Amino acid sequence: AMLSDHRRIEATVTTIRAKKVLLDGPLKLIQGGSAVIARYPVFTAFSPPQIPDIRTWWPDWDHFCCNTSLPLPGYGAEAFEGPVDSFGRKTYFYGLIEFVSKMDKLVEDLNLPFAENRLSFQFHNKNKHPSMDSSVFLHSSDAPPDRQLDRPVVIPISIPAINIEWELLAVPKSGWSGYSPFFIMAMISVYGGLVASAVSFLMMESKALQIYVARELLKQRAHHVRQCFLA
Repeated sequence: AMLSDHRRIEATVTTIRAKKVLLDGPLKLIQGGSAVIARYPVFTAFSPPQIPDIRTWWPDWDHFCCNTSLPLPGYGAEAFEGPVDSFGRKTYFYGLIEFVSKMDKLVEDLNLPFAENRLSFQFHNKNKHPSMDSSVFLHSSDAPPDRQLDRPVVIPISIPAINIEWELLAVPKSGWSGYSPFFIMAMISVYGGLVASAVSFLMMESKALQIYVARELLKQRAHHVRQCFLA
């Protein structure tokens, strides 16, 4: 269904073509709140070369997200060839494993209430997701998305390998008078580092998913081999 959903197909196709885990978001969840989603594409030799119509294997499929059960045209999403497997066989796209981390859970260890006592801050996503109203996805209570911070210190949070390009903007809560910019920069550098650590933790969870998928595919392959011998 993700290849039939205009809101998700672009990020989905990007992940499949990258053939590795990529992060998408922060984005709005249909059930409410916002989250970061790690997606891992799976390729197998047992997958059909062409992406099938969903209704060929799920006749009663119906979802409010989509007007079609086929991949949307114009994205080249009709077929995805993967890497050659260990037996030298061609592989094709099988599906996606997703790991969803809500933003409140992702940052719960950052002690943001402590930061709010001293800083007015905003976290910006330089690659704003279409579902979001603003590039600001996290902020102190006195720095809503429509507020322009006065001469903010900007700390980049950049992890290009997994599609993260964020910025942390902050100013002293009571203004710049009497504050050293270097002190403030040191403070928000710590918070920027903690966010990067949280994202790294998310990626560790995604790696665990990859290992699980590899094991399950190995079980399927072993079962297939046994069936061949028993036939």
